[in-house]
Amino acid sequence: MRNITLVFGLIMLITGCQSNESELESLDNGSRLPDDFVAFYTQFHKDSAFQMDHIVWPLQGVPDNAGNRITDQSFRWQKNNWRLMQPIDYASSGYERSFLPMTDELIIEKIAHKNGSMALIRRFAIISGEWHLIYYAGLNPIKD
Repeated sequence: MRNITLVFGLIMLITGCQSNESELESLDNGSRLPDDFVAFYTQFHKDSAFQMDHIVWPLQGVPDNAGNRITDQSFRWQKNNWRLMQPIDYASSGYERSFLPMTDELIIEKIAHKNGSMALIRRFAIISGEWHLIYYAGLNPIKD
């Protein structure tokens, strides 16, 4: 019994201390994301200065809980009132993420609640050789 406990403990320790590489592989999620995007995405959520420097300001998008208020493409997020984006714990948050690589230089990300009621959308593109956030539709009800 003691050996089983020891083996179980070692397995928990190993899985609890996954390498950064494993974390990045889980980000890819079978979407075949470019390696440079995976590195960018990780740094984007860890480094606030990097994040602010890799957003196209003013950022096109849609505010949170917009409803029917936004009917045109005129809304822009502003640098002076931006809320920094943080990593999400998908195991406990009730949200799931999917990526849709449109080209080698444009990726769309959708983060949706598992019950299908709310989602946000981000678009990332390469500009001057580096990845940037180019569009952000905040958390809004999903329309059928």
